[in-house]
Amino acid sequence: MDVDPASDSTTEPYTQISSLMVLHHITVLSYLRYLFENPDPTKDDEQVCKSTLQDAVSILAVLFDAALSVAVYASAALVWCFEIAKLHLLEEIDLTVLGRTLTAAYAFDNFDVKFPTSEPTVENPGAFVSATSATALPLFGVTSANRCALQCADELWRKDPRNPDPHANPLVNGSDAELLAEFHMADTDGRPASGESLSPREKRFSWYALEILLRYGAPASPEFKELLVEIAGGPVPVRLIPLHETKQAVFSAMPIKQSTADGNLQVLENLFRQSGIGEPESPLFSSGDVDFTGFVILAHGDLLTVERVYDGRSSRAIEATQLTRASHVIVSPGLFHFKMAASDVIWRIYLKPPSSRSDANSLMQHCGILRPNETGKFGQKVGFRAMHDLIQHDIRASMLDCFRQEIHAKHPGMTIEQFASTYPPLALWLRELANQVVKKYIARTGSLGVARDQQLQNRDERFENQTLRNRDEMMYLDLSHAMNIGDIGVVEASIPYWCYLFKATGKYKYCTQMLNFVQDLRTRYSPDLAEIIRMNWLVNPTGKSGRFRGVDWLVELNNLYTKVIHSGSSSNHTLDHIIKESNLIEFYRHSHVTIEHGFHLKHLTVRHAPPDMTRTTAKLLEKFRHTKPHRFTPGRGADYEIPDYVALAMSITQNLKKSRETERELEAEEEPDTPMVIESDDLIG
Repeated sequence: MDVDPASDSTTEPYTQISSLMVLHHITVLSYLRYLFENPDPTKDDEQVCKSTLQDAVSILAVLFDAALSVAVYASAALVWCFEIAKLHLLEEIDLTVLGRTLTAAYAFDNFDVKFPTSEPTVENPGAFVSATSATALPLFGVTSANRCALQCADELWRKDPRNPDPHANPLVNGSDAELLAEFHMADTDGRPASGESLSPREKRFSWYALEILLRYGAPASPEFKELLVEIAGGPVPVRLIPLHETKQAVFSAMPIKQSTADGNLQVLENLFRQSGIGEPESPLFSSGDVDFTGFVILAHGDLLTVERVYDGRSSRAIEATQLTRASHVIVSPGLFHFKMAASDVIWRIYLKPPSSRSDANSLMQHCGILRPNETGKFGQKVGFRAMHDLIQHDIRASMLDCFRQEIHAKHPGMTIEQFASTYPPLALWLRELANQVVKKYIARTGSLGVARDQQLQNRDERFENQTLRNRDEMMYLDLSHAMNIGDIGVVEASIPYWCYLFKATGKYKYCTQMLNFVQDLRTRYSPDLAEIIRMNWLVNPTGKSGRFRGVDWLVELNNLYTKVIHSGSSSNHTLDHIIKESNLIEFYRHSHVTIEHGFHLKHLTVRHAPPDMTRTTAKLLEKFRHTKPHRFTPGRGADYEIPDYVALAMSITQNLKKSRETERELEAEEEPDTPMVIESDDLIG
């Protein structure tokens, strides 16, 4: 059928929509044909892709004859789309090839799916199924020069305290109190260098405060905009992961329940089989598989994954091979869940105690302005995204009020524009002003302890509470920024601080696991192996600046695609269908992106634009002006004195013998740690 490209009759909106749907189905069906009808690994991939492309064009010709497609230009667009799809096919990481290099990291997590029925019966009451998803990631920074660092499994097992017959002095980590004391003595990030007034951490705080002022509180004049561009590079980094794009090879989901130690070890064995690696002594070792004897395997998981893998290792310590005892697996705790634990700590300190909510300057009062319809949720367990946003908005308003207080202390009633014109040059003055804000309004444990030892008439409890909250919220801002830009040095340096808060607020398992992992990085593993682990602790799926994420975040994103987006519907919504589709989710995403780019579609993201918080922040600043928490007023009290949990945890470390007894008592009384809810908004972007 001849079609006139200029004819409007053939470009109705419904035909364009139909064309997009057809293109999607062609892409998926053609790829399935590629997967299932051409399993021969010796066949040339490019020839297979060309065959797939020819099939798509043939289908398009049929659609033209049936008058189901759009104008002729759609033909060229389709061909171009499939050429790009062909490149994606060729660029995809082959799971077996990657696994057999022995330079892959494995990340896995459980996911739960509910299969309801409209009317439950005895025979069919509905089902709630747990399964496990996983992905493999090429190790970044591993070269022929340092690959030998991975070949240390035997040496680590000889020094492992779980080894019933160690051949060397076993390396036993100390108690939490001993490790905290050791890290405190070695800390350089939280202490000013000789001749400096601010520590490296406080210098980063100063940059955050200045960035908040320029972005949210400064006038839209060229001078302020130029300074914002000037500081856009961020604070001085500690140890950056080089910018790179992280590829992944998704495994087929496994119908294995991960809630037990044995279940986690079953998952690992399944992953090794899918990757084509193992031990020749194993009955499952096939022709073409690679022997990983002597090599360590890096893995990633949340707190429970780390705990259960190591529990399983302890129970299998008497086994003869590294595969059966899993002694070669090093599990890194996921930083996305670590970040969630940090936000949960702030909730436990500032929102959970009912007596802390009535004070006029409490975080709950600020929550009433920032989230007026959700204060009830914040009084109970709240989702991660809501808590994350609350912390960000509260510290922004607090820093803006600090700058206002500093300016008015010198020149009452003067605006920032007037003050800037009084003290040129602008950049030097603003940086010094930000340093003063950090010194005066962000608590230091030592100086805060001295202030609280004073007589009540010489204290200001509201000021003390506010500076303490500024410190904890700024620490969270520092952690979040460091994770986004890939500054793994800052992340590692902040772990002891958060472990103080974990220990003092009842998250003892998080404290123990994170301290032990950092201690292993610094003492148990070789420098080359520790560097490989650090460089792969965060991933960057997009390859863009500021888009680093925890490996466990990527697994949660895959879970979203697996159990929600591509889980089937109606009679296809079954566990078998989910398992069959699970290893195709990455190609489905490539297919959508290819088609969208082929048609030059706009609005290619599902991320929402950030809300305009200008008026809300102004309302919160009005609250600050009323309560005056940053103006020191001797004798002023507060309805609730917020404890300095860092000082509280430090006091436990003073007497190591007593601290061991205290740790055992606290762990015996530990309340269940209900994890924060992860929502789809947490995984977008």
